[in-house]
Formats: sequence, structure tokens, C-alpha cells
Amino acid sequence: MNRVLLVTHSLTPDKRIDQEAMSLVEAGYEVYLICRGKKKDKIPEFYKEIFLVHLTRKQMAYFPGAVRKARMKYTELIENVKPDIIHANDLPAANIVRKIIPKGVKFIYDDHEVWELYYKLYAERTADWFKKIQRKYLQLIAKYLSRKVMKQADLVIFVNEYWVKFYKKKGINPNKIIFIENFPMKKDIDTALSTNIDLDEFFKKDPRKKIVTASKFAKLSEGTLRNIDNIAKAVNELDDWVIVNFGVSDEKYKKLGVVSVGFKPRFEFIASCSKCDIILNPLILDELMHHSSPNRLFEAALLGVRIISSKVKTLVDKFDDLLIWVNSDTPKEDVKKILKNVDEYPSGEEIRKVAQIFTWENEGKKLIAKYNELSTN
Repeated sequence: MNRVLLVTHSLTPDKRIDQEAMSLVEAGYEVYLICRGKKKDKIPEFYKEIFLVHLTRKQMAYFPGAVRKARMKYTELIENVKPDIIHANDLPAANIVRKIIPKGVKFIYDDHEVWELYYKLYAERTADWFKKIQRKYLQLIAKYLSRKVMKQADLVIFVNEYWVKFYKKKGINPNKIIFIENFPMKKDIDTALSTNIDLDEFFKKDPRKKIVTASKFAKLSEGTLRNIDNIAKAVNELDDWVIVNFGVSDEKYKKLGVVSVGFKPRFEFIASCSKCDIILNPLILDELMHHSSPNRLFEAALLGVRIISSKVKTLVDKFDDLLIWVNSDTPKEDVKKILKNVDEYPSGEEIRKVAQIFTWENEGKKLIAKYNELSTN
């Protein structure tokens, strides 16, 4: 039993999915992928084959009629691949495949987001009432479908231990739930640091100390998960600091001195971050965010760069006071004081030493052990 079909509603490459696939290939599995399209980044070569299936908004929103049409396309591909294991990443993809799993094929559900709480968060933080109603519907349907998928699956994966306990209390069989943290591959970090990558001219010419943030899918001011308002206001009043945003320019933050350098390929992004002084993780806290597993933060920790983060419970457990804790409501003057005295805080090297165990190389072993267990049952 060694043929795996990964399915996802997202675009490729996707760091977590690619890391899972790489670990499986290295362990002798043959891995295929169904996704909805390609990003600008280089597509990994370790997949046996990648199939592109466009998903409509109705299919992504779980509309039964639309989902049935997607199942027809997926069924054809499943019959072609003849997988031994179907590994569904996140609820939209799992909802498509859950009714077309062939007899004898193992089914894995990998929940990256905790979807019922993900939609709840967006509903609560949406001002538009029509969108609020839409997202409330998504929250309710996701809660229902999550239970259906988890009870059907042979293995359920979450990003940290908190969610294992959360769903055990809700009646999901504890013997089939594991957590695999969203850690980066150490060898990716090493590659980015050892490769001669040509960085954006801004990093070569601007002498100020740099704070990194990123807005991958939208403008900084449009985000509902992060808030850098007070940090940006503080930095704007300090001549020797600047915030660098990897993403599209945002007029609101441009006025506050934030410099946007656009999208950068993964290794250039990592190499650029290594040249900066602080990396931001400014989450707006609630239950979901308190127990998230932010890949970008663990990358920063392995780079040996100081980190300013909201006081996330899972990160406090891992790093204690090695990080600089700044929440979205931390006053501007307090942020300025921190930056003026930043050398009094633990160094990036101290963070890096602690972070050595937070690597995908360790987490991947847990994944392979479970796969091998499934393959022998």
C-alpha cells in the first residue's frame, strides 16, 4: 500500500502539503496531487503527477449540487490513480471526496484551519451584514461536515495538541486523532541562507533597522487576522526603523512609512527575512489564534531573528519570554520604548537554539509512522 492521492482546495505549491508529500516520497510512497491551480512559485518535482481541477465558489461553499459536479471530476481521477490512501487537506476538499472513497482505500483528513472556528472568526470580524450572514452559514455547515468527515476518516490530523483535546471532548475517537505541527523544514532554511540569492534593492540601500511583515492575499488594512496599527504608528515616529511588507502596497500604511516590496519567491523571502532585525506575528487573539501554529514564526525562529508576537498561548508554551510580546492593543508609546531598547531583549540566536527542535524533519517522522500503521491494517 504505497500510492497516495493528496487533495486540496488550495493552489500549489502549499508549504505544509508539499512537506508532507516530500516526507512520503522519501519514505517510498508514490504521491499524486489534486489542486485547483498553480501559484507563481516553482512547482515541486517530487509529485508523480499533479491534476488541476478548478473549484467554483459554490463548491468551496459546500453547495450540494455544485459539490456533486466536483465529485464527478474527482471520481475520474481517483479511478485513474487507483490510490491506496486519499489524504484530504482541509474541509472543502474533504467534503468533495468523502462520498467517493473507493472500498478498501484509507481516508485521512488533515485540518489545517479548524474550519468551524475559522468561519466564526470571519463572521464576527466582518462589518458587512450580508457577508456576515454568509459566513455564519459557512460556520454552521462546517461544524456539521467536520463531524461527518472526522467520524468517517481513518486518521484525523490537526496542527497542535490543543485541537486533539478539543475534538476528543466532542466525541471524535481519540485513537485516530494526532497532531503534526506546522513547522518548517530546517533544510529549506539552510538552503535559503547558503544560496547566493539576489535580494530586493531596498535591502541593499536602506540603512534603517527593518521589521518584517507580509500580506500574501490582501492589503494589510483588509486583514481580519492581524493588526499592526499601533506598531506602524510607533515605527513611523522612529527615524532608525522601518516596516517592510512582503505584499501589495496599502495606502493606509504607506502613509505610516510602511514599505511594500511585493511578492517574492519563497527562498528570496526567507533570505530577506534573515537580513532584518525583527519579524512580526501580530495576531488578533481569540481561541483559534491562541492555538494556531504559524509556520512563518517558526521560520523566523530558525533564522535567528528577534520576533515581536501577540501573546499566543501555544507560543508562550514553546518560547516563554524569548519573544517580545506585543498585542494589537499595546500602546504606541510602549512599542516605541521596546524598539529603542531592543538589545535588552533575548537575541535571535537565543531563540534559534530553542527552535532547533521545531522542525518538519521531526514532525514528518510522526506522519510516516501513522502512514505505515495504516498501510499494515
